[in-house]
Amino acid sequence: MRFEDVQLISLLTSDVAETQLFIADTLGALASADRVLRHTVRVFIAEQFNTSKAAEKLFAQRNTIDRRLARVDELLPRPLAQNPIAVDTALALVELREDD
Repeated sequence: MRFEDVQLISLLTSDVAETQLFIADTLGALASADRVLRHTVRVFIAEQFNTSKAAEKLFAQRNTIDRRLARVDELLPRPLAQNPIAVDTALALVELREDD
């Protein structure tokens, strides 16, 4: 992994209180939601918002991914489409926190 790959996360984690606020403000209830939902979002973003590709990668049906993403939008303070980079970054931070 290169520094460029983790530079934003490194910056965000330098202030723990600010990091927690960023996660809460960005993810809302998604921060503590089921891991499958959070992983679905990250894969969907990585697959450039292509539901079919995300479904293939997750070994799930397209309708399942659609339902998960609808649930994600219910949990987020703002729809995923309005803030995908921040959501992906906040989810990465949640994953890092869980790995500790």
